[in-house]
Amino acid sequence: MTNERLYNGVKADSGKRDLWMNDRHREFGPGIAMTDLDFVALEHDYGTPFALIEYKHCSETYVVKPNSFNVLAQVNLANASKIPHWIVVYYPEHFQYYVIPTNEYAKNFMSDKTDMCSTARFWSERNFVKLHYAVRNNKKISDGLLDKFSNKINKECPIPQIDWNSKY
Repeated sequence: MTNERLYNGVKADSGKRDLWMNDRHREFGPGIAMTDLDFVALEHDYGTPFALIEYKHCSETYVVKPNSFNVLAQVNLANASKIPHWIVVYYPEHFQYYVIPTNEYAKNFMSDKTDMCSTARFWSERNFVKLHYAVRNNKKISDGLLDKFSNKINKECPIPQIDWNSKY
């Protein structure tokens, strides 16, 4: 039996493991929570973790819930590792990102240099690449590398719906 449900806008890899286990686990009963890690990336440098990022495609129709229990589980994992956690809504057609800091490590990151990390906002792809280098203790960016990435913000991109109060 195949499961034809879509997952983040595309058919799940196996249709069995991804969705079956997710759906079945909900039947285990109250208090037996599981977080289905759709597109969570652990940023690292040669095995040393530097940030945990949950990516969401801009076409997803659901509301981003930064204080939900599922995100809280990720934030607690990041906090235990003393690394930033962000939710990032990406807009591949425009090469830009809406970055939502979800823990104090993320909100205070680079606070001595810029306030870009302190609140949710759009980032150009160039600034997003800079962030990836900065979380790795300001690892040097190769000469000319940033020229490949757009520094523009398309103001027509919709700001994602964010529900800061929802726990579910």
